[in-house]
Amino acid sequence: CMRALDEDHLPEAAHLLIVDLDGFKSINDGHGHIVGDLMLREIAVRIKQVAGAAAILTRIGGDEFGIIHSGSREHVVAIAEAIVAAIRLPVVLPDHILTVGASIGISTLRAGANAATTLFDEADRALYEAKAKGRNCAVAFAPEAAKRSAA
Repeated sequence: CMRALDEDHLPEAAHLLIVDLDGFKSINDGHGHIVGDLMLREIAVRIKQVAGAAAILTRIGGDEFGIIHSGSREHVVAIAEAIVAAIRLPVVLPDHILTVGASIGISTLRAGANAATTLFDEADRALYEAKAKGRNCAVAFAPEAAKRSAA
């Protein structure tokens, strides 16, 4: 039996992950921007270690990172879950041991369906869903669920 491949089953695809740190504002406000910056640097190192050398990592906001990654959707979701776990580990800084969480939204570039802004919007919607689920998790945008909720 031959099964038609849809975009979610392609062996290689591009994905955007938006990582938002949960609880970072209280660290920045309570310990100062120098400590906050040190923490962001450590978290960036952890994200890059988990995501791998092929991933493209950038800081897109105060406590948000963007990652472009390729591979199957399942592989990228597993990486996102590993990133959440790595970020939750305590960050040891001089005179401080601090923890934050992370919520991640994931979108997939689908042939003919995504402009860059759509890709970002879909990852942002998935991020919002991750936060609504209680934070410290990764959620992949599901186009079919978005169509149902819009109807």
